[in-house]
Amino acid sequence: MTTLFPTALDVLTNPVSGDLMTGHAAQHANANDAIEALQAKVGVDGSTDPASLEYRIAGRAMWIAGVPLSGHRLVVLGENNRARYAEFDDLDKMLGLSTHAAVVGAYLDVALSGTVVESSWNWRIGLPIYAGPLGTLTQIPPVTGASAVVALASAANTISLTRQTPVFIA
Repeated sequence: MTTLFPTALDVLTNPVSGDLMTGHAAQHANANDAIEALQAKVGVDGSTDPASLEYRIAGRAMWIAGVPLSGHRLVVLGENNRARYAEFDDLDKMLGLSTHAAVVGAYLDVALSGTVVESSWNWRIGLPIYAGPLGTLTQIPPVTGASAVVALASAANTISLTRQTPVFIA
């Protein structure tokens, strides 16, 4: 039998002392199939498989791009539940950070929480990171419009996503 997991639970029969070895190899094959299905569902450390629990626990989501998007920009779900760049009036919505570029209709890996590393960044460590225009990230606090800290720089190339209540500046 091949495993039914994860769409259904398998019913595996445990052997008892005195059982004949008939079917013994099949029992190992069934157990191996179930173990492999569990491993795929759980995922390996740093998994990029959106169906894995590791991926979901890591604060990731898979959205569909509604417009061409660059990587490492703040995005929000807009019309037809498609990702677009976040703007100042979106700061009260669920924001994510695109982890790569995407064309219209393509899947977009979005970090919703946790740590994001990008080798081209050069943040000032320990300082907040604000939402800028068209989903950009900046360490320069805005002086008009709205302001929201969306991350903290923990290293020059690493940010920890965080959410603070937006503040509207007169």
